[in-house]
Amino acid sequence: MKFTSSTLFVLACALTSTFAAVDDECKKVAVQQDFDYDTYASKPWYVQSQMVTDIAPPSDFFCVRARFRLLDEPLNGYPIGVLVENRVDNVTGVRIINDLCSFSDPSDPAKLVLSICNVPREVAGDYWIVRYNEEEGYAIIAGGQPTIPSGRGDGLCKTGTGFTQSGLYIFTREQKRDEELVKKVMKVAEEAGYDSSVLKFVDQEGCDYADDPEPNPKEAKSGKKAKSAKKAKSGKKIKL
Repeated sequence: MKFTSSTLFVLACALTSTFAAVDDECKKVAVQQDFDYDTYASKPWYVQSQMVTDIAPPSDFFCVRARFRLLDEPLNGYPIGVLVENRVDNVTGVRIINDLCSFSDPSDPAKLVLSICNVPREVAGDYWIVRYNEEEGYAIIAGGQPTIPSGRGDGLCKTGTGFTQSGLYIFTREQKRDEELVKKVMKVAEEAGYDSSVLKFVDQEGCDYADDPEPNPKEAKSGKKAKSAKKAKSGKKIKL
């Protein structure tokens, strides 16, 4: 995810909250039960497939990885730091790092929100852990309840493509793509009510993740990244 203007982001959040409506054809999604955040956040996640959105064009579908950590102290009400990175155009292209923040609903821990850290969490976008299996090494992440029918009469739906309430992702613990596992997880996503046809291939082959910074947005409110001489406001993309 990339954000370049916190004001624009807040306005987009407000508009999404006002106008998003669930079509009667869309199944109400139940997220992962008995979700264990500590285990989920214990190791990196590699994105194998994801949906194209306004903030995630196909040119960004290279070397996409997400890492999580509990902050020593909450930052702007967010207790979780999230580092999302990708390469542009190819696996050796410019590297983009986004230092983001997250918050989990205590009554339903798998329903998280995700945002740049200087945006109030009340208007942050949904980041749901739809399914998570540590033993098999996968997770399905979605930008909330899907509201748009596939149009095929199959009962499957997709999210929007805007700044928030958007996106569908397949995460795996292993960087190397396991095609059989990805196909299986796509079916699991459909069983949950999501249209898996929106998922596009993410290239992980040849990606170098050595010497990457740790997710720690509280280290500097400016959003300064570890092991990087470049700065940006918290959550703003940094090119390395």
